[in-house]
Amino acid sequence: MTRTALTVVLVLLIASSAWAAPRDGAWWMGAPESFKLGYVAGYLAGREEQAAKWSRLTDDAVAQLPEDARAQFAPVLDALRADTASLENATYGDLLSQLDSFYHLERNRAIPLEQALTIVRQALSGVDQPYLACQTEYFRLAHDAALPMKERLEALGKKAAQCADMTPHKDAPPEGGVPETYGLPEGHPSTK
Repeated sequence: MTRTALTVVLVLLIASSAWAAPRDGAWWMGAPESFKLGYVAGYLAGREEQAAKWSRLTDDAVAQLPEDARAQFAPVLDALRADTASLENATYGDLLSQLDSFYHLERNRAIPLEQALTIVRQALSGVDQPYLACQTEYFRLAHDAALPMKERLEALGKKAAQCADMTPHKDAPPEGGVPETYGLPEGHPSTK
């Protein structure tokens, strides 16, 4: 009996440490392909369900607004719908290869999976490489534990301002191009 209890406790301790690991690039790269595929499938299913729910709620709310107020909300609703549509044609394999490619770069490994998915979603929706590189650098700075907090906060403020000055779908690359990609797979439309 004692041996069985000890075995159960040991298994629970091992499992809890695996579940407690941060969901970042190191965690992602260490996961088996079957797990990654299941994670991506769950993510896409959850996004689809959430998008349908938000669409119904916004349509109901907008219908209750006066006509002149509806026109003011049109750009916001269009942006929300475009964000939702960004994964409309993405396959599980697309998302999986984008995440693998993103985390293949060692400097992206500290970025949490939720933020990596933001970058990947933007890439799949056609956001330009300069904006993606700016967002990726912002996330790298945010999770750079080697940088003292004061310096990190100053750098984050500057990077946030730089990214805010950019337009995700309209900016041309800086002269000489972008010095690095965020980690797009070879042949991705945004790299051409």
